[in-house]
Amino acid sequence: MAVASFLDARSRRGKWLLRIDDLDSHRVSKDAELQIVDTLAAHGLNWDDHIIHQQDHIERYRDSLATLINGCQVFSCTCSRKEIDRVAGCVSSCRFNSISSQQPHSIRIPMLPQAITFHDRVQGKVEDQGELERNIAIWRRDGFPTYPLSVIVDDSISCVTHVVRGADLLANTAHQIFLQQQLGLDSMSFAHLPVLNERTGIKLSKRDASTAVDNDCAKLNLVWSLQLLGMDPPQRMGIDSLLEWGVDNWNIERVPVESEMTDFVSV
Repeated sequence: MAVASFLDARSRRGKWLLRIDDLDSHRVSKDAELQIVDTLAAHGLNWDDHIIHQQDHIERYRDSLATLINGCQVFSCTCSRKEIDRVAGCVSSCRFNSISSQQPHSIRIPMLPQAITFHDRVQGKVEDQGELERNIAIWRRDGFPTYPLSVIVDDSISCVTHVVRGADLLANTAHQIFLQQQLGLDSMSFAHLPVLNERTGIKLSKRDASTAVDNDCAKLNLVWSLQLLGMDPPQRMGIDSLLEWGVDNWNIERVPVESEMTDFVSV
């Protein structure tokens, strides 16, 4: 995703930003951030401006939460993960709770049945059918925002206009659009690309102990990445020249389409 988003930003003469998701303090490792920085640098993927850390946005998240509490029918949810419906969210009587519950709780906002449609630059027209009422978690019981809320606040702070990310996050987009509407934030362009999987079908990720990127093979990694993105890069180029070629020849319409959407229909 780093190569694709870098090429997309540079081809538009836009900024390419590096944001470190460090809200899960018990899982955050300084070594992991250094590894990310070193890997990007080894592959010539130089970001603009300073590195952004989510921890620096805590107050802005709280401000957004306060806005939602004041303007929407949010409620506290004391259900365990096993009690939460994967699609609908909380389906118990938590809906009638106030947000001042003394028990450990998350905070949810009702997303009434409504269709949300958006154009994805890779997947095409995407429709969230919105046939069921859903209750979206916006604040975790550990005192931090959930991904849908944090990411739209982050993007708003950084004035992000184009998002390029994995298709595994496509089902989350309707929730983000809904929250943007509730907070009066600007919409943005989305592009969801296929994700790389292990031979077993599991997505490559650090959490599942996948093999780390080998920085000693940076050029080979770039050539392989460009090929996966539907390009035919020249083989006899250095890293910087290869990236320049990639920017000049970038066409997101060549990227293969993958739709692994449970609750979405790509038209």
